[in-house]
Amino acid sequence: MLKAAHAHKGAAFIEIFQNCIVYNKDVFQDFAAPKGAEDRQLWLQNGEPMLFAKGAKGIALDKEELHLKVVDVVDGDWQAAGVIVHDVTNRSVAHMLVEMRFGEFPMALGVLYDDPRPTFEADVWRQNKAAAEGKKADLQSLLSKGQTWTVTEGGPEL
Repeated sequence: MLKAAHAHKGAAFIEIFQNCIVYNKDVFQDFAAPKGAEDRQLWLQNGEPMLFAKGAKGIALDKEELHLKVVDVVDGDWQAAGVIVHDVTNRSVAHMLVEMRFGEFPMALGVLYDDPRPTFEADVWRQNKAAAEGKKADLQSLLSKGQTWTVTEGGPEL
């Protein structure tokens, strides 16, 4: 996740689940414990179906209620179960993944959303390049153009 965040152009938010042995020992034990973690973790990869529990369960979209639901995957046929494929550019599904309640849903881990729009900086560079296109950079002609003034001891001459 750190490498993906570093490679991302723009701001990135990473949530790190780490126990503090003094104040919140084992607070993430429900989904981070080594034993049985695959049943409680949904590792998201772009272009891959949202499967967990060793492929026995998946996340599907209830199209009538417009929310996510857990479905059973029979014989590895995730398409028949209606499991959706993760698309990191789908903002709506990313919001639904964030809102999944742990317990009835697995903990979603990985890159949930990657905004495909260019960064503010890239847009400014593009805008400046478009504004300067076809123009010659000449400071002297810019200074000589229009009204100019010269500072003398007696005051400015127009």
